Amino acid sequence: MTIKQAYLALIALTLLFSVCFVSFSNIDAPSASAQETNTISPFQETEPDNISVSLLSPAHNATISSGYNCSFIFVPAINGTDHFLGASLVVNGSVVTTNQTAITAYQNNTIYYKFPSNGTYTWNIGIQNTTNVVWAPADFNLTVAVPDKIAVNLLSPANATTVKDDFNCSFVFVPTVDGTDKFTKATLLVNGSEVATNQTAIVAGQNNTIYYKFANNGTYYWNIRLQSESFTVTAPSNYNFTVAVYVAPSPTATPTVTPTPTVEPTATPTPTPSPTPVPTEPISTWLILIIAVVVICVILAVVLVMLRRPKKQ
Repeated sequence: MTIKQAYLALIALTLLFSVCFVSFSNIDAPSASAQETNTISPFQETEPDNISVSLLSPAHNATISSGYNCSFIFVPAINGTDHFLGASLVVNGSVVTTNQTAITAYQNNTIYYKFPSNGTYTWNIGIQNTTNVVWAPADFNLTVAVPDKIAVNLLSPANATTVKDDFNCSFVFVPTVDGTDKFTKATLLVNGSEVATNQTAIVAGQNNTIYYKFANNGTYYWNIRLQSESFTVTAPSNYNFTVAVYVAPSPTATPTVTPTPTVEPTATPTPTPSPTPVPTEPISTWLILIIAVVVICVILAVVLVMLRRPKKQ
């Protein structure tokens, strides 16, 4: 083999190894597009909810005027063999009650609720199974506008009157009702506060009385809050009145003068004068006197002795 042929064989072998290497690399390595297709986004739901609920009645933006008792109808749906655990009625964002009967999938289900008063509300239904809790996608608006079917008229004490007889006062009113509604309670309001309730059954169309005793004279206003099975009303306006009962003043007791006890003066004892001390002469003076007396006595004794001595013959 010549040198030229050797060079050509070496070049051919190099090209052959290059082609084989590129081919094996393409077989082992996955393409970039395939890797991107198999990647799951962190925001992608891995499993859809297997339950849902649809709101039916009251319809969105409906108005109820027949009464405060309302029926909320919804249709729940569920996939597979799971079952519902419960349903909740949400009014104005708060749970107010739950299902009173078992929940049946794909059928009309009802939850009952009584509104406290007229107004505008939102409602929704939440349902729950063993793994999920879901709500309807959007709330339904609802207006409750029930006309009052009961009323109350105030009679006595009349407006702007004065009660002078007694602190015990009788408040007389006449309740009325439209239909078969029944009264449940009447409350006496004095200056806006509840002070007493009906002591006897309330009779429609007749005078009814609530008794209350005031503690003091003064100016007050009163009203009656009347309640039935479906409504609660008060009279359109308050009645003002004054309690001015004469109260006899208590007799003034004559003050008893308590005599002041006489205090006998205590005799002050006369102090006993202390004896006046005899002034003492100085010791030197006494010594002088004693010495003088002794000297005089001695002299007198000598004189006497000499006088008694017999004279020599």
